[in-house]
Amino acid sequence: MLKEEQDIINFTVQGYSTQDKLNADYHIPIVKDYRGNKEFELSDEQKNAVTDILQSRHRVTAVQGKAGVGKTTMMASLIQGIQNGGGNALVLAPTADAAYDTLRDDGEVHQCTAMQEAQTLARFFKDEKLWDANRGSTLIVDEAGLMGVGDMHSLFAIANQYDNRIVLVGDTGQHNSVMRGDAFRILQEEAGLETLTLENIRRQKGKYKFAVDAISKGDLTGGFDRLDKLESITEENDDEARYRTLAEKYADYVDRQETTLTVAPTHAEGKRVTEEIRRSLKERGHVKDNDHQVTRYKNQQFTEAELGSRHSYKVGKMIRYQQNAKGNIKRGSQSTVSKVDKNNVWVKDENGEEKVLDRSQAKHFNVYERQQLDLAAGDKIRITEGGKSKNGKRLINGSIYQVKNIQKNGDIELDNGMVLDTEQGNIAHGYVTTSHASQGKTVKHVLIAQSTAYGGAASAEQFYVSVSRGKKSVEIFTDDKAELREQIQRSHQRQSAIGLLKNQPDTDKANKEHSEFIASRTAMVKQGLLQPDFMPVPPPSNDRWQDRVRQNQGRGLARE
Repeated sequence: MLKEEQDIINFTVQGYSTQDKLNADYHIPIVKDYRGNKEFELSDEQKNAVTDILQSRHRVTAVQGKAGVGKTTMMASLIQGIQNGGGNALVLAPTADAAYDTLRDDGEVHQCTAMQEAQTLARFFKDEKLWDANRGSTLIVDEAGLMGVGDMHSLFAIANQYDNRIVLVGDTGQHNSVMRGDAFRILQEEAGLETLTLENIRRQKGKYKFAVDAISKGDLTGGFDRLDKLESITEENDDEARYRTLAEKYADYVDRQETTLTVAPTHAEGKRVTEEIRRSLKERGHVKDNDHQVTRYKNQQFTEAELGSRHSYKVGKMIRYQQNAKGNIKRGSQSTVSKVDKNNVWVKDENGEEKVLDRSQAKHFNVYERQQLDLAAGDKIRITEGGKSKNGKRLINGSIYQVKNIQKNGDIELDNGMVLDTEQGNIAHGYVTTSHASQGKTVKHVLIAQSTAYGGAASAEQFYVSVSRGKKSVEIFTDDKAELREQIQRSHQRQSAIGLLKNQPDTDKANKEHSEFIASRTAMVKQGLLQPDFMPVPPPSNDRWQDRVRQNQGRGLARE
């Protein structure tokens, strides 16, 4: 990992002052909202960000923006400027929800084709046709704070081979990658990445905006106290009563047809909140009383090492292949673990044929636990893995749909006409999300279930993301205000491998001198006073980047 961190740092630094300007004389036009049929100007800070990127000569640039500051609106204008200057842009995001839902929806609002055609990083990393089609294009990555070092290394490897520039858009104050390494933050701290900032929050208004602004600047207790004065924090130590109150509030918003997001830091608390919400919705007639038990498959989220060990497998677990594998196994094929002996894991395929599972192919499949899920007409469900419906429609991971009917054979008919196969099982109730999954979403109202009993999941990043999702209001339901106020002051940011190395006592002095040397030379390169070949650590060889590109060609699509 240390080597990959050094690679992405070197790539960034070696790219300073090496590029032509994207569009030096661009005049930013009025922004059009085609859905709302209105026009407006970008704010001064949004205009400055667009202009500075278009005039930059750096290969990698970045925009650091708080939640709700209008990053995607700025992005649409930036793309227009790139295209006006004769260039092309490809928009990418780490999650399917961000790429296929949020970005594409915003693309329709602004009639921005590049945003309407946004792709996931996972799709981009394995699609060589996309690489060729976008040779020389500017790659714009939204929610870049969710990228791990491995993904950033893959992105840079492709950019190195296909002559791409990169614009990273994100917020280091929100959640970081679940994978190893917080790449966006590492580049800012270690590579001196030139980062433009957007600070004026546009999503919230009034006193709610002031509270979110305080939290975004690191004043967690100040923001918390502001929310408390707004009576946005409900304290109730009786769990059942607290969840019931939240559920009634959710049902009130459903009655008024106002968009609502419920956030719980843990799945355990989310499950309890879901039960109460379903009960309230049934009482008001939004969900039918007669539940049907349908099959769902819960991904066990095993690492590749765990997938390679026979001890991870239990009889009854389901195996599903995410991509084609040796032995003429097709993507989407399923089998069930039938027995585990001293040496092997045995599975039965869909035809009842029993054979040994080839665990050396672990990167091609996932393991699932078969569970029962209560569903009724009117329920909301969330897709937990991308795929296709029974009638051929694309299912996007993270998308929320409403159930119209449960058919006699167990298939699930949705109100948009799609039908889900009863054996597909990539579903969960869609009423509650984690704060990590909520990042990038915007709704009118956000409800947060945050018991201090699950304090290990509480953090500054979690609280910031959760409270900033709403446009009109936020309400927090907890058992202990004082304890929660303490818990949210913890940060879950991780130190980079390079940062850990710097903190070794016997290398402190040498590292300090080395860092000062790099910083001074980096500044000179940015100013055009020095050619970008000064680095004492050489950039990765083409062989290293080629190795990464070859690895990408074998990637699966689990995160599409």
